[in-house]
Amino acid sequence: MASSLNNQPSLKKEANENGEDRISRLPDSVLVHILSFLPTKYAVRTSILSSRWKHIWASVPILEFNGPILLPSYIPFCKHNDNGSFMNFIDRVLILHDLSSIQRFSLGCNPEIDTSRLNTWIGVAIKRSVHEIDINVCEGLDLKLPRNLFTCNTLVVLKLGSQLHFDVPTSISFPCLRIFHVSLISPSNDLTQKLFSSCPMLEELSIIAVMGPGKTVYNISSSALKTLYLSLCVKEYGDSEVVVIVDAPILDYLCIEDDCFVQYCLNSLSSLVKASVCVDASHPHALGAMPHLNRAFVLLEAISNVKHLHLKSSTMAVLGIANDKSWPVFPNLTHLEFDDVGCKSLPKLLNGVPNLCTMVFTKVPLLDSFEPLEQFYWLEPQGVPSCLRSTLKEIKVSGIDGLQDELNLIKYFLENASVLEKMTIGYGMLSIKEEAEFLRHLVRLPRCSKSCQIELV
Repeated sequence: MASSLNNQPSLKKEANENGEDRISRLPDSVLVHILSFLPTKYAVRTSILSSRWKHIWASVPILEFNGPILLPSYIPFCKHNDNGSFMNFIDRVLILHDLSSIQRFSLGCNPEIDTSRLNTWIGVAIKRSVHEIDINVCEGLDLKLPRNLFTCNTLVVLKLGSQLHFDVPTSISFPCLRIFHVSLISPSNDLTQKLFSSCPMLEELSIIAVMGPGKTVYNISSSALKTLYLSLCVKEYGDSEVVVIVDAPILDYLCIEDDCFVQYCLNSLSSLVKASVCVDASHPHALGAMPHLNRAFVLLEAISNVKHLHLKSSTMAVLGIANDKSWPVFPNLTHLEFDDVGCKSLPKLLNGVPNLCTMVFTKVPLLDSFEPLEQFYWLEPQGVPSCLRSTLKEIKVSGIDGLQDELNLIKYFLENASVLEKMTIGYGMLSIKEEAEFLRHLVRLPRCSKSCQIELV
């Protein structure tokens, strides 16, 4: 047996008969596809492998450049002269690259990048019918994007990285922009009013912003917008006022993370299907007046047509301490998720969801920031919401710690959900003794729905 194996040519010898390995025997199209998963600097390095590999990288449709991050001079063992060679490398790659069409052009650079060369690179990518442009620059760069970036006749994906400052000419419009991801620090009111209302083809918009002092209005208007993500916070509480105006008739997904109690004016959201809302109440008293908290109700009223709603724990806390009594009705809501630090708001919320089918309750660990607001507790409401009698079929509860209030919450739903088919219960950090005690009480709970199954995970 050993001799017969020794008589077989090894894979290594077979692969090297012609001086090539098996990878080099692959078709050029396959090699190009493999190299497209690498940052460009590594793809270019393959040119030294052999004459066969010398020009393969030049046909890769994805160009990814992650430049040196220049660190402060007081940090030891850092090189501070890499920026020039990085820019020269990009110049050389674009000269030697031989494709007439680029699928994606990705660039990460530091504030010391030459903006004129950056604009030249973007211009080259546009001339080669680029499909996606991903620009990520660090704080401190006053980036003036070339006008033709937004007027080219191609699908352009623009992702502007965190801590970015850039100027937009007052007369510019973005007729072809489909996807726009932008991060801003202390944006001017002039910028936010004009930038997001000049994109008639915009389908996806993501805004992450740290607001400065004064009043800032975001005017977001697009008849094609389908997805909107907003994450707005302030540097200091009490000195900022933020207004968000949205006019998007076919918007179907909305995600809001609001740390500054934004004043919302949301129009034409009749097509909204799914929404996630996180209104942070960590520092309500720093805002000076409780009426700011009631803006959460205005927001919920504006999205009351939604079918799938996720309310984060901080939002539930706001709803619990705000003094607005005008709870909205969600006539189309069938799926409700909430992360809760307390259940004070839940009964009122359930009264406004007559067609709810699925409820997902995730008990989150209590953070220090929420401690002054409310601890977890369950106060059984007066009466039973109509959805428990007629539509609620599935409940998922996770993060259970074995507390009596948690058991009371589960007991309430089992006793009153007439058509409930399944309840899934997930534990938090329970000891064996605590879990056994919890199960002992759980099996004794009466069930209104005879077909209800309880699953423990």
